[in-house]
Amino acid sequence: GAGWHWITVQASDSSGHTVSRAFALTIGAHISRIAASQDGGLTSSIALQGNVPAIVFAQGNLGVRVATLSGTGNWRLATAMTSIDDRWPWIASAPDGSLRVSVSHVWTSVEGFDDAGVVVLDNKSGSWRSQRATISCRTTSDCGRDWASAPVFDASGRAHVAFLRYTS
Repeated sequence: GAGWHWITVQASDSSGHTVSRAFALTIGAHISRIAASQDGGLTSSIALQGNVPAIVFAQGNLGVRVATLSGTGNWRLATAMTSIDDRWPWIASAPDGSLRVSVSHVWTSVEGFDDAGVVVLDNKSGSWRSQRATISCRTTSDCGRDWASAPVFDASGRAHVAFLRYTS
């Protein structure tokens, strides 16, 4: 059935030498925790960076988080952007193998509520950097929302961002 199974193999030769090995085998889905907090995050998406899965999610009061699976099977967690409130991150693998994330940025801090818009993140240089794609608050009294963004690439490999704009 599903779960962990242990297989033990033992071999002996005529001289009395004995070798044994044990293997752990998982049948069915293996579930492992990537991150834990009181605010588990708002939606997530997954992409492949080469053969490595990368998962992006927004975690309240921490920002945009990216988890990649290491060669040893452990998840490495990186903060791609620190913020108070981001939503609906979407991740894609660029033709050069780097990752792009677009996120509906709501606010950076309690002092900066009016900085909403779409932010694009990339790890081309090996560390995460951010670039603002849109600003949906033109004034403090006219603050719309740019939602549901997604990074896409054209045939030449240039990055673009598609998104929806909701105005209040």
